Amino acid sequence: MCGLKDLHRINLTLLRNESGSAVLLTIMIASIIITVGLGFNWIIKEHIKTAGALKDKSEAMILAESSFDTSMFAILTGKLTQDGVAFTDDSLLGASQIIANGSPLWVNENIILRLQDANGMVSLAANGNTLTEDSASDLKKLINTIAPGKNADEIVDCINDWIDPDDLVRTNGAESDYYRMIGTGFEPRNFHLQYLEEILLVKGMDIQLFNKLKPFITMLRNEGFNVNTAKPELIAAHYGLSSDVIEPLRQHMKTNATGAMEALKQIGVDTLSFSGTQARPTEFFEITLAVRSGESLYHIKSGISIRDTTGFSPHSVYYWKEG
Repeated sequence: MCGLKDLHRINLTLLRNESGSAVLLTIMIASIIITVGLGFNWIIKEHIKTAGALKDKSEAMILAESSFDTSMFAILTGKLTQDGVAFTDDSLLGASQIIANGSPLWVNENIILRLQDANGMVSLAANGNTLTEDSASDLKKLINTIAPGKNADEIVDCINDWIDPDDLVRTNGAESDYYRMIGTGFEPRNFHLQYLEEILLVKGMDIQLFNKLKPFITMLRNEGFNVNTAKPELIAAHYGLSSDVIEPLRQHMKTNATGAMEALKQIGVDTLSFSGTQARPTEFFEITLAVRSGESLYHIKSGISIRDTTGFSPHSVYYWKEG
């Protein structure tokens, strides 16, 4: 009898061990299935998220390009004023006019349009082999206003040496010998600047100064200075005003929705010598569009002329950036 009891006890122990092993195996298999399921769930969520982002970006891109075409039509069919464009159809962009000083025009809650007159900026477009005298003068004044520690004469001379086709060094300039001596791996282009960021290669220029200058400089040609479409820093620089007027001028233009001339009068600046035939927009403008669709933000920035210079279209496009 004892032998049978022992055998029965052994069988029970074996059954318990087998049951424990089966439970562990079941738990392990369940864990693997859950892990794989969670992995697939994560992959599916990421695919859905990526598809949604791609959808938002595609819709934003299409909306931006459509809005650009609408904006161009509104500008081309509008009328130039001293400070911008008056639209003939205010239903196109939800406004009767746009001020061409880079101020935002909210077309709707998802679209922001900015228009900047080139006459309200400093042009880096060469006239022959150098910057124009007016552009060189305004660039020097602007640097002295927003970055007083920089050598404005050196920077302007170096830009002109970068552009001109010879190797004759200006008083404060730099030609090929300088760039070879410091081992830059490049030499002056000896031709017109091709893009705005190119001036970062020029002696005396650095990224901090470039970022300060960027809102005020353009690759488009201009035809004089338009106080009505210039930003406060450039207005102060161009007319030799104290830098103390910059912030009051900005606040008056912003809070009172007035033009620069009226704002200058309000802060006590004599503007009698500021007006004239040049106080008007040119044919060259920068258009910037920011469009949101879902979580995606899409930008278009273009330099255009509202006159046909090709014979094929009602306007000309000089540069185009989007993304």
